[in-house]
Amino acid sequence: MGIGNLGRVAAVLLFQTVRITGRAVLDAWQHTAAFNAAQRAARATSRNVAKDANMTINEARQILNVNPSTPPDQIQATYEKMFNLNNTPHTFYIQSKIFRAKERLDAEIAARPTPQA
Repeated sequence: MGIGNLGRVAAVLLFQTVRITGRAVLDAWQHTAAFNAAQRAARATSRNVAKDANMTINEARQILNVNPSTPPDQIQATYEKMFNLNNTPHTFYIQSKIFRAKERLDAEIAARPTPQA
């Protein structure tokens, strides 16, 4: 093998190394981009589920024992009382339901049209 052939082999080896490395970097970048997109979608879905919570307004009123004409400050007082009464080690599920009910009622109150004065 002569010097010319050695240079040619080195050039081919360098070219192949760069090509393989470049392909690996591109694949890793595409994988990372796809993973990040999937995580963003999962977070968005999680936020939407948390906002919605699949609770109807009537269910929320029943949980907090309020009616449609109950003022927001009374709803808040009822929420705080029920939430604090259920602040024991084995009532996390009940507290979650109370919190989601309050969250649902707050969303309903915020969605109401404001009276024009």
